[in-house]
Amino acid sequence: VLRDERGSTGIVFSLALLPLLGAAGAAVDYTRAAQTRTHLQGVVDAAILAGLKAPANRQGAQAEAYVRAALASKGVAIEQVSFTATATQGLRGRAKVRLPSLFGNLLGMEGIEIAAGAEGMLRSTTTTSQV
Repeated sequence: VLRDERGSTGIVFSLALLPLLGAAGAAVDYTRAAQTRTHLQGVVDAAILAGLKAPANRQGAQAEAYVRAALASKGVAIEQVSFTATATQGLRGRAKVRLPSLFGNLLGMEGIEIAAGAEGMLRSTTTTSQV
């Protein structure tokens, strides 16, 4: 019976290395996805406000143009952008993007799908003054 255990640490380390690298890669991809989701939500929120400032017949187009311009240089693939008027003089919008996965590619993931939506409306502000 062989009792020499030298080198067993190297084997155990090499077997544990792959799952550890996978977990670290998943953490990096998740962090990037969370940051992108926060940024996308801010862009959609700002697009709603920009759209509401436009004339009623251009609100959706204005908001969509805002999203496309804001995401043009962010390294994401824009999959869907849609804005529609609501019955209450408001605007509802949604954007969906695909973030390339840095480490998920090793596991067969092509990218991470991220979506955000928002809704806003104009309030009528009337002021009355009494003399």
